Amino acid sequence: MLPGCQTLLLVDEDAAVPAALARLLRADGYRILTATAAGEAFDLLAQHEVQVVLCDQPMPGTSGTEFFDCIKDMYPDTFRIALSGHTDLDSILQSINRGSIYRF
Repeated sequence: MLPGCQTLLLVDEDAAVPAALARLLRADGYRILTATAAGEAFDLLAQHEVQVVLCDQPMPGTSGTEFFDCIKDMYPDTFRIALSGHTDLDSILQSINRGSIYRF
């Protein structure tokens, strides 16, 4: 990894979404990792130093808010952002209040 380069993990069950976001953000100098499920994302977090996690709210087997709760405990210095076009706003607000999500 280049000095000063930030690593961004994009997580969405639809592989086309992280691929499209990666194309947009790579020009900004980010090192991009992508995952389509929470297990895959946790594997990447264990293998790489990740500064930012951008995740969709609905995920197979878990929700984005549950995923972010785990990341908050395991990787507290990671900046966590929820990205979703459809979600239960109440659960997002609760996650923000718990400090699991920084931005929505």
